[in-house]
Amino acid sequence: MVEHEAPANWQPTQEGNFYVFYRIVETDPPTVTDFLTASARGRNISRKATPQRLDDWARRISVFQTADRARAAELAMRALRPPHPIGDFIAMLLIPVNSQDVAWKATPPVGHFTLEAAPSLLLDCVHSVVAI
Repeated sequence: MVEHEAPANWQPTQEGNFYVFYRIVETDPPTVTDFLTASARGRNISRKATPQRLDDWARRISVFQTADRARAAELAMRALRPPHPIGDFIAMLLIPVNSQDVAWKATPPVGHFTLEAAPSLLLDCVHSVVAI
């Protein structure tokens, strides 16, 4: 499954042998549900979505390069009218650099990535959780 796509200047943070990503989650501790795709969670998508966006919605989850970017995304969702909150917490994920089971790619805007992997595997990668 290994797929890693990103421009040279838009790479995930690496700490030792791990890529670091941040995911907005509903609970602390997170559950497998927090790592389901938007499609699997029953979230709607625009009828105008591109084929790439539809693929991401169905197969991948959104993550961020930093906790601050994740927090900003959540606060922006809460500011919408009507609000569309995602969760109250941010989970730090440590994904082994040599993992054959997690694919990631950079997706706009800068600092946003999508991950494709089994939800239970991603849950096992949670290192820590903080409140928004």
